[in-house]
Parts: sequence; structure tokens; C-alpha cells
Amino acid sequence: MRRLRIRRFSLPNANKYLTIVVWWLLNKKTPPGAALVRLREAAMNVSRPQILEYGQHVRAAENDAIRERIALLLPHDRVVAELVLRDGATHRQIATLLKTTPGQVSRRVRRIANRLHDPRVTALLHPDCPLEPGYRQVGVQRFLQDKSVKDLAAEHACSASEIRRRIAAINFWYRALLAARRGEPAE
Repeated sequence: MRRLRIRRFSLPNANKYLTIVVWWLLNKKTPPGAALVRLREAAMNVSRPQILEYGQHVRAAENDAIRERIALLLPHDRVVAELVLRDGATHRQIATLLKTTPGQVSRRVRRIANRLHDPRVTALLHPDCPLEPGYRQVGVQRFLQDKSVKDLAAEHACSASEIRRRIAAINFWYRALLAARRGEPAE
């Protein structure tokens, strides 16, 4: 019976998943081959400053997109989002300002964050979105601003069933967009 030799290592500030992956990579038997050699060479050619620079660039672009979406929020949600993102206020500080509990602020921040990161909103705001401006407007108001169907119907001077039909069309378009990205036929 052959004993498996386990290499010991320590990763400062690493999460548990990364630690397990690195442990597996160090302890598994890797077949020697061209693929492994290419992987090692590629890893050696990328320096840490390049990785950090790319990460900062991506984060800056994401922050710009988030700030554009924050500008589209309703005023009471925009204030909370800006307090959290720009000023770095804690939930307790925001709760004191709004005269609510920190738990309510936490839930509100989570709901706002979910709406800001909704992929449907991102797709609707993309410059290449093929939908008509009226549909895009309804979609942004429903999914980002969280307006009710009744409020949207009153604002757009049409029936609630027409608003529901537009929202269903937007959802169908988005599902078809995802299916096209995966290479699947649309439903």
C-alpha cells in the first residue's frame, strides 16, 4: 500500500473554497504533458500588477454603470444607495437619519442592490437593446424603480393589462436573449 504524501501550505487571507482548491491542486497527481506546461507558462507570464490593473479597470467600469443606474432610482431609494456607496454609511447611521430600525435599512439596501444588479435592467439599459423606447421605459420603471403595475398604467395612460403585456414581452425577450447566449433555441 502506497502512502499519499500531502504537502502543507498556508494561504493568508484566503477563503475556505480557495484553500480546498489549492490543496487539491498540490496533492493530486497531474499527468505531465503539453497542457500542463502551457498552463504553467501562461501563469508565469501574467504578473500580479497586471492582474490588479485589470481588476481595477473592471471595477471602475462596473462602478460607473452602477452610478448610472442609481441616478435612475426614485429619490427615496437614491438617497439610501448614495449613502451606502458614496459615503460608506453604516445601516445604523442610515437608520438614525431615516428614523427606522437598522433591520429595515438592511432589508431596504438589499432590495435596492438586487434591483441595481438585476440583469434585465442591465440588458434594458444597454445601447444595443432592440426594444422600443416605450417598452424599455416600462421595464426600467418596473424592474429598477419597482413601480407597481397600477402606477405604471396611470403614468403611461393605458390599462393595467397593457402594462402586464409589456412586462411579459420584456421577460420573453430577456429569456430569448439568454437562450441565444447559451446557444439554445428560444422557448
